Amino acid sequence: EDWCSRTGMSRTILERLPKFKKSILRELTEGTGKVTGSKQLARAYKARDPLAREVVREAAELLGIAIANWVTVLALDTVIIGGGVAEALGEPLVRDITRSFRKHVFPASNQDCKLVLTKLTDDAGLLGAALLARQHVASQAVRSKRSA
Repeated sequence: EDWCSRTGMSRTILERLPKFKKSILRELTEGTGKVTGSKQLARAYKARDPLAREVVREAAELLGIAIANWVTVLALDTVIIGGGVAEALGEPLVRDITRSFRKHVFPASNQDCKLVLTKLTDDAGLLGAALLARQHVASQAVRSKRSA
């Protein structure tokens, strides 16, 4: 979270911006260098801005290592990647994360784990809340039937 979130990448961009005099991020952030939205970062990345590319690549490398550690411990078969940055950058980010993941995961059998981009996007929280509410209502109905 500290390095791979939009907030973490924004902080890194702010630290490095003085070395990147021609970064499009200056224009996209109205000269402040403060990335306040994932879409700003995605626009700079897609415009091949060297600073944005460097920071995103580093975050993807770190996230790939973190996912490899969890998959190594838990032997997961699928990891879903989501969040604002992932949704804004899409498959290019997932490819970079996957590349790092494949370098760091072990044993070899864990290489088969799939890293996929979420399809729920903005609806993820709402759907999760609805499923929890449905589960709660269903468990209450079961309890009512048992006591009747």
